[in-house]
Amino acid sequence: TAYHFVMRLCVGYIVPKLTNYAFDYRDFWFQPRSWESAFYQKLHVRSWKAKLPTYSPSQFSLETNSLHQIIQNMCGAEIVHEIIMILSFFPLLAVPFLGAWQVFLSTSVLASLYDSIFVMAQRYNRPRIVRIYEKQESKHS
Repeated sequence: TAYHFVMRLCVGYIVPKLTNYAFDYRDFWFQPRSWESAFYQKLHVRSWKAKLPTYSPSQFSLETNSLHQIIQNMCGAEIVHEIIMILSFFPLLAVPFLGAWQVFLSTSVLASLYDSIFVMAQRYNRPRIVRIYEKQESKHS
């Protein structure tokens, strides 16, 4: 439990410092996949996404950020949670020394699934925000 808590705090602190959330939303990694829309509809993402806690709500506020900055922050939040999902499985390396593989596996899977909901929320919201941003940009060009 301590590992999962501390690791999340560290990743959430380190990744923004290293990257300054300088991501290009047009990169392949951030592009919506053809199956995602239907998948998110089946999971009813629209109905629960607003209930998720946000570590730093100011990063997603239109009062303090441009649409482009919000998109950058969304990409950064996605990357942070994807890294956390991967690092959630590192405790399995302790199994040969400590045993209890069922405990380590279940906590790792549950922790990874927990972070996947934040990734889904970012990937669900970002295409709509990008469309608005690009429409505004084309009007200014």
